[in-house]
Amino acid sequence: MSGADDLRDLRRSRLRARTVRWATALGIVGALVAIAAVAWFSPLLEVDEVTVTGGELVDRDAVRADAEEQVLGVPLPQVRRERLSTRLEEAHTAAESIAIEYAGPRALRIEVVDRTPVIAIVEGGTATRFDGGGVRIDEVPADGLELPVLRADEGVDGSSAARDGAALLTQIDGAIPAPVEELRATADGEFEMRVRTDEGEALIMFGSAEDGARKARIAAILLEEGNETVDVSVPDVPVAG
Repeated sequence: MSGADDLRDLRRSRLRARTVRWATALGIVGALVAIAAVAWFSPLLEVDEVTVTGGELVDRDAVRADAEEQVLGVPLPQVRRERLSTRLEEAHTAAESIAIEYAGPRALRIEVVDRTPVIAIVEGGTATRFDGGGVRIDEVPADGLELPVLRADEGVDGSSAARDGAALLTQIDGAIPAPVEELRATADGEFEMRVRTDEGEALIMFGSAEDGARKARIAAILLEEGNETVDVSVPDVPVAG
């Protein structure tokens, strides 16, 4: 056998090997596609159970009912968890987050994390609570409320004041050694805070919410000195009396 014949045989052998490899790969891909198609439409994987955990402010039964309405009877591979999570968060604003996980071949588990109320607007006997980002959480009876109450002067937008006031309270969290009872939003865009001290009540004039943490630290020192009125609107030149 000549060298040319040997070369042709070698090429044919390599071609057959490549053909076998490609055929095998295509067969595997085809099998996977078939399996995926069966799983996608299979009634054996239809969701028949939804459980909800976490959350105290959020109505877990309502979350479960909303989720079941959208996923029961749907094959698990067709459930778009992120899309479902977004829809549930939009419907249940008291939730900071709603995460969805697979809990078996036919089950979903939903984990709810509540928003944390930091301030409230009271109208009549109802308090509307907001979280640190100024997002409205819910409405509860004002009686027995254990949150700072926001008072907005006439002409002040309540939603904007709630957002800025909540941000201020989040900034100063723990810096002032006295419970905050009331936060007033003035028509000038400034804030005044009433706190409960051992001696009674004290007033802190913050000015704008800018640099709130620094202002709070200065105010705390002046309160500890026994002052009942503190103005830290210009933190470099605080006034107390």
